[in-house]
Amino acid sequence: MRQPMTYLAVALTACCVVYSGMAQSSVFRNDSIRYGYAGLIAQGGLNLHSAQFGDVPDFWNCSPGFTGTTTVGFQAGLTFETPLQRKSLPLLRSVPDSVLSFIRNPLLTARVIASSGTTRFATPESTRIFLNGEEAEATFNHTLDITRTTITGELFLGEADVWKSLSVHAGIFASYSLSSTFSFKEEIVQPAARGVFPDVNRRTRAEQSGTMQSLRPFGMGASFAIGWQLPLDNTGGMFLRPELTLRQPFWGAFGGAASWSTTQVMLGVSVFHEVAKPDNIIPADQPLPAIKQPLNHPVASWFITPMMLKPTYAVIPMYGLRVLERIAEGNDRPADTIRISGYYEKTVRPLLNYVFFDVLSSEIPQRYKRYATPDEAVSFSMKSLFRTGMLETYYHILNIIAVRMMELPDAKITITGCNMGNETEGGKTDLSRKRAEAVRDYLTGIWKIDETRIKIKARNRPEKASAYGDPDGDEENRRVEITSNIPTLLEPVFTTDTMYIPTPDVLYAQPVLSPDVDARAYSVNLSVDSVLKSTRTDTTMMQAEIELPLNEVMKTIRPTDTELNVEGFYALRNGMTARAQSYPVYLKFNATRHASVRDTAKGKNIEKYSLILFDYDDASYNPSHEGTLALIRSSLTPDADVYVNGYTDRMGEDDYNQRLSDKRARAVAKALGGSKPITSTGLGESIILYNNNTPEGRFYCRTIEVRVEKPTK
Repeated sequence: MRQPMTYLAVALTACCVVYSGMAQSSVFRNDSIRYGYAGLIAQGGLNLHSAQFGDVPDFWNCSPGFTGTTTVGFQAGLTFETPLQRKSLPLLRSVPDSVLSFIRNPLLTARVIASSGTTRFATPESTRIFLNGEEAEATFNHTLDITRTTITGELFLGEADVWKSLSVHAGIFASYSLSSTFSFKEEIVQPAARGVFPDVNRRTRAEQSGTMQSLRPFGMGASFAIGWQLPLDNTGGMFLRPELTLRQPFWGAFGGAASWSTTQVMLGVSVFHEVAKPDNIIPADQPLPAIKQPLNHPVASWFITPMMLKPTYAVIPMYGLRVLERIAEGNDRPADTIRISGYYEKTVRPLLNYVFFDVLSSEIPQRYKRYATPDEAVSFSMKSLFRTGMLETYYHILNIIAVRMMELPDAKITITGCNMGNETEGGKTDLSRKRAEAVRDYLTGIWKIDETRIKIKARNRPEKASAYGDPDGDEENRRVEITSNIPTLLEPVFTTDTMYIPTPDVLYAQPVLSPDVDARAYSVNLSVDSVLKSTRTDTTMMQAEIELPLNEVMKTIRPTDTELNVEGFYALRNGMTARAQSYPVYLKFNATRHASVRDTAKGKNIEKYSLILFDYDDASYNPSHEGTLALIRSSLTPDADVYVNGYTDRMGEDDYNQRLSDKRARAVAKALGGSKPITSTGLGESIILYNNNTPEGRFYCRTIEVRVEKPTK
């Protein structure tokens, strides 16, 4: 206890020492007609961590120990400041004026600051790994990330005009940790992107995460700050203060032998506005007094005119949000819990064998995933495509083809470059060839594919071109086409994973506003663990509710019990935005996070197959996909339910696309056959599966989806 008391004595002594005799004639006075100044504060700077610990109760590790590090931090909060009479300070009442004559304009400042950040500790260690089938020397890091969310209260005594507009402050702070989590792993760092641990056959091991229980929730320390006052108006009612703050804790974050102490050096800014006493309100029947010299803060020869605010009223507008689940039509209840079940899912993602280019360009667009060096390319694995979306998988097309060519040494490919065939690119077969060569150069330069296995062709428009003269069609014709002598080289990407089905699968948000609120639109955000998952907007305020589908949200969350936060935002007709209080809904998973995939299956197994079977404006069955259809047939059982949905892109009329998608669905249902009736549905462009602003998005919309549901055994 002796050390904290020593720090406290130093802090209190500093509150007096900083009032130096350098002060000039003050423009601050203590006969203030204001309560004080309320404002906002934002700070950013360095967190200097001094640490010495190894084992802690929260996780096991074999690290030789973690030492200090430096991180960048940011924090923001509220502040209040009020001038004081020197004799109002209890510790100084009995001190003669002659002794403390240099204390002329004391200030009392209080702050409440919130911060959240991650501190990474890393300790290197040598080990033996497997590299190209042989043992080799390597270096790996014991990496510990500690994430803390903290709220801090701070109390300062300060002098307003130590020198001109310079203010100096000293005081104490107390902090409370709202949450403390950790993430630990051992990861190979040298050689980069190569080699694996022998015991796990991966580049990482010993991965752990959870709550950091051994950290002290409370902290306390001394604070010191220096700032410069900048007036924002000519009345002393608003001012800005850039300042430098130093915080030193009295004790470390850990108890016992483990030590971790953080010194903060923060550069920030505070913006203050006066809080006036009620007796300063001038009756309407009396003339306004002449403007006098401001009472509490200096006025320079320049100032910023404040924005004129509308008068406030006694009635406080209410911005609320109601979130409901629908039991039946006309029967709603407040949503409090969403129950989530896990289902075993097999997914087939077709591989579009085209790479598209910009106008008159032979450079592969940035959206395609590529590696800069052969060493980086080694990190790519087909397993990394698990739980990725359809287009995210497609953008790895060049890496997928390269990996498969390495696995199939007899495979050869033909790369055919094409152009729009119009007045802009028509006849420029040299451009078509350069596009094909760009793809070849990536495969040979980064993946070291033998150039003799690649054949280059060039032509104008593709053999099966999209609509000529249509902007979307022209964009689709700027491409290279990749074909192979071995069909499996371009086969779909097969993955197995667990999908999560929520009950209910739709929520409904309804606005709750007081009569005086004039809103023109409102939107609703869905977030999990502070990560935005979905946004829905009503731009008219004419409908009574917004529908919130949850299936897409479930694709991006992990199987742990948590909360879904529903937040409402109102766009007012005066141009302002109002935010409603967030509405939490508890997510309850039926499966434990450590269960195997098959153990999490509840009720049924689901298999989904997406097949690009159709060319532009075509509904005829394509025999080239017979292999995938044969795979679907082999998985069918007598008790399986099969659903086939047909889709189109945005090109063409709505009615025509509806009929086209229906023909596509029926063609695949007929090709599948089977003893049990198959449900086929054409959805046209009522549901656009992918972004139609890109040619690949439109191609992937010309598809059918087959969904096979089978009861679990």
